[in-house]
Amino acid sequence: MDQVVIVIVACHFKNPDELCPTTIKRLEFALRLSGYYSGQEINFIVTGPVAYHEGGKTLSELMREWLVSKAISEEKITIPSGVGIFSEARNVTYRIKEEFNRKKFHLVTSDWYLIPGGKIWSHFASENRLKMETYSIYKTGGVKTRLTYLAYGVVVWTSFLLGINNALEKIMTRLQSGRLENFKFNGCR
Repeated sequence: MDQVVIVIVACHFKNPDELCPTTIKRLEFALRLSGYYSGQEINFIVTGPVAYHEGGKTLSELMREWLVSKAISEEKITIPSGVGIFSEARNVTYRIKEEFNRKKFHLVTSDWYLIPGGKIWSHFASENRLKMETYSIYKTGGVKTRLTYLAYGVVVWTSFLLGINNALEKIMTRLQSGRLENFKFNGCR
């Protein structure tokens, strides 16, 4: 039986124990996408192992609960480590290659996330000799989010052009490490 890997990128919390509408739209799309692969083994990878507050549930735990509530077996849901686009893309693509032994994966996220994220994910997919198919969920995020990700995209693309993307990855991962216990960024604004 062939195996399909669908990666769903988390957005943020609506409140400490609830996913935002953007994350739910991404989950709903991923569930519909999995329906196109009937007869094949579907594995979901959910990002966002970050908590709203210390000791709280993480985005990825809430995403897993949502998928389980839709009759997805918990064993088919993987939660990788990572605190931002760089570390999640690095960790997820490595796991797809090593643990799932796949050559391709599907990435479900929002269009604005792909401004920086598309370059970062494609870089690590290429590094791990993987093919990536992206699915953009539109009508998510607001002006603040789109401007933030546009600015971040300029920085990311410039870092790749200048060959300093590894340094940017280290800086961003260090700066974003506090998200593990305190993630309150609102990606729907």
